[in-house]
Amino acid sequence: MQVGERAEALVDYFAEDADGCPFCFMPRHDSPTVGDAAAEPVTSLPAELGCEPLPGAGAGRYATARHHLIPALQCFARVPRLVRMASAVSFDINHHGNGMALPTVAGPYLLDGEQTVFGELPEQRQVLIARYWMRELGLQWHDGNGHLDHPLEERAPTDMEDEGSLDHPGYDQVVIARLVRELVLLATARPCEDDEDRSPEIRKRLEDISDVEIRGRLMAFAEPRASHPFFVSRSAWAFACEAAAGTTSEDPP
Repeated sequence: MQVGERAEALVDYFAEDADGCPFCFMPRHDSPTVGDAAAEPVTSLPAELGCEPLPGAGAGRYATARHHLIPALQCFARVPRLVRMASAVSFDINHHGNGMALPTVAGPYLLDGEQTVFGELPEQRQVLIARYWMRELGLQWHDGNGHLDHPLEERAPTDMEDEGSLDHPGYDQVVIARLVRELVLLATARPCEDDEDRSPEIRKRLEDISDVEIRGRLMAFAEPRASHPFFVSRSAWAFACEAAAGTTSEDPP
């Protein structure tokens, strides 16, 4: 099957019918599994993720980014049929298992004795800071927002910055691909046709994507390449490449 044929075959999985069952796309029907299949608006609420501050965080070092393992706006909201499936089984994209604390920029930093923000530092100094804390903490560096002096909060897709050219798909692309795969599996299985309530099982499947699968990869970053294919930033991906090539230096930031 060619790429175009595969894309055409997937069209039905992405078609939207708010009045139909999100699993089988038949008219709304009685099912122990399907509750209110009308999707709630997707919201990004980092404060509800339950991420504890990283020890040692502070000005001129790093802050704590409350990272959605499955980003709510950039990823989850882009697969609307899965959003409806998730709503039907009471899945919460802001549940604690979908959050992870990661180091990110924390100003002010010092440059020639003067206080400045991360983005004003020489690029090589920025690289050294991110590299140093990734090595010390065994955690991926979470790039900052447009101001670069505050922890990153999620942005709507239209506000996303260009991450530049990478040799690896961006984090959002990898997560969306994983969500699409789950969507196809659920649509094929048609749990809405079972006489038994499958909602707890489906909810756990969705939660495990973030809380087990993605978290496990990110927690393995002490061996950086073990996080493949989930790299939350260009800095983390570059660090993993350097580690694999044996070229990671231990220069102080």
